[in-house]
Amino acid sequence: MNPSTLTKILPPLILTTALTACGGANSDPHASPTAAPSAGAPAVAPKTESLPADGGDVGKAYAELVSAYQTLDNAKASRHVDGDDGSGDPLTRKEADGYLADMLPMHPVGGLRQADRATLFLDGNNKHSSYSASLVNGNWRFDQANVSTWEETPESASCKTSSRFPCVVTTFPDSRVAGTSVVYRDAPNNSAMPGSSELLDGYGVRMFDATTKQLRYTRLILSNTGFQPHELTSTYVQFWQGTLLLEISPDTKHATLILSNANHGEDFPRVDVTKELSLDTSKPNRVSGHLSIDNKAMAKVDVTFDIATASECAVIETDCLPD
Repeated sequence: MNPSTLTKILPPLILTTALTACGGANSDPHASPTAAPSAGAPAVAPKTESLPADGGDVGKAYAELVSAYQTLDNAKASRHVDGDDGSGDPLTRKEADGYLADMLPMHPVGGLRQADRATLFLDGNNKHSSYSASLVNGNWRFDQANVSTWEETPESASCKTSSRFPCVVTTFPDSRVAGTSVVYRDAPNNSAMPGSSELLDGYGVRMFDATTKQLRYTRLILSNTGFQPHELTSTYVQFWQGTLLLEISPDTKHATLILSNANHGEDFPRVDVTKELSLDTSKPNRVSGHLSIDNKAMAKVDVTFDIATASECAVIETDCLPD
């Protein structure tokens, strides 16, 4: 299946993932967690940087991949697609034309990079894309053979007054994420994880009970894929392979780490990380902290973050706009 088609039919995982409440339902949904800061929560040392408008070396790799599809150059294409060692069936004209239909209208508009992990932002014909890649043996190798695109949506107009998700959500540099998540590929269903482990970006959403209006938990997204600003003006946000979700109880005394893994559908691997997570919630509508854990069934994670949590959403809703 064409990856861009797949993106269009996937459910909005941010709101429909099977959820497990991490704590009580007796807090104000309009407030950040209020527990005292944990001792030793380190300050964030952001390492993520913005790509130039043309995408820099990542943008050049994108142009080379497009050129390879145009000329059916299998060797060149395999250098820029993760998991392609050139030993598979040769690229056909039909396959290449299907990729080019999505890629040719798109052009780089910047992106994010940390070490050997980057996300190229693409725009074109009222469509947008986040195309992530890892630097492997000197070549930028994209996570998939084709871009996944989404169209402009009208919901963003509601963000002028709304505090619901995805309004108020911000991305780098406001939300700072620095660290790594090395997924154990030999664990069940983890073989399709990205080729590198840097965490680039993140955001937070306070999830409240639709009936009682009480805070159920605060969800933090820590991603190895950068979120293009256009992506966060829609109620649909894709969780890419390897994205981490932290769900923190209202009293901050319990926390669950969840690994987004499409091979599990919505039954993502999860583990309690209460003891391994340190938090500072002293700033209104922000949470910062550090997580260090080594779970052989999931991943080895060492990440520091400082993320806004002003946006809110009802747990059972699939569309949090308008208010």
